[in-house]
Amino acid sequence: MSKLKALFLVVSLKQSSEDTNTLLLSQFLAKQLSTYDTNYEIVRLANYNIKPGTYTNVDSNNWPAILEKILDSDIIIFATPIWWGIQSSLIQRVIERLDELHDEIM
Repeated sequence: MSKLKALFLVVSLKQSSEDTNTLLLSQFLAKQLSTYDTNYEIVRLANYNIKPGTYTNVDSNNWPAILEKILDSDIIIFATPIWWGIQSSLIQRVIERLDELHDEIM
């Protein structure tokens, strides 16, 4: 049996030079998953250009490559900080971009 693939989409708004609680928690969980013979990748979405929209191809941005990683994964973890009782604006953008995929599945 092949290893499972886990993808962590870390949607803290801080750039990659800063550690965040969301990233540290994701790294902890990733290490736990690796003990169960699972490969993982952690992607910090703040480092990518993801434009607003509800379709895969919206001008020039990094979303198509990220969507490919999502579709290639067995496990997807949406890791978001919570401010004032709501998720980050970046995870909302990801949800909106996944709308096209939802339409295709339905």
